[in-house]
Amino acid sequence: MSAEPEKESLPAKPNRPPTPYQDIYEMFISICSTLPQIQEPTKWAKSRRDCVGARWREHPDVGFFYDLFHRVNNSDFLSGRAKSFKAGFDWIFKPANLQKILEGNYDNRDNSAQKFAGLKAFWEEAQAEEAMKDAAK
Repeated sequence: MSAEPEKESLPAKPNRPPTPYQDIYEMFISICSTLPQIQEPTKWAKSRRDCVGARWREHPDVGFFYDLFHRVNNSDFLSGRAKSFKAGFDWIFKPANLQKILEGNYDNRDNSAQKFAGLKAFWEEAQAEEAMKDAAK
């Protein structure tokens, strides 16, 4: 009797839903209507389909893309309201760019709070100097 080692069976890959190219496309054109438009998914190059498919495998939830496109559209920079740059569909789906979008790098900044904090610090410092002068008299 030869004792052959049992072959380990690999765990079955979970059944993933197919990439909803059409849904992602329709969300993009409706939410990001001011960005450069793209062709229907049936006309996409393999590289675009592969890239969108890879992002879908990372985030298999249509709600993720809905939120992503709203975040892009709300960004003055990415939507072209602040500069002449406009984020294109393929640019959004590049892993490095997507990561920066998700981290909030392109979110609009409210600089008024920062300006006010600086003014407040200046005012407090001036008041402290004034109080020291009055105490020295």
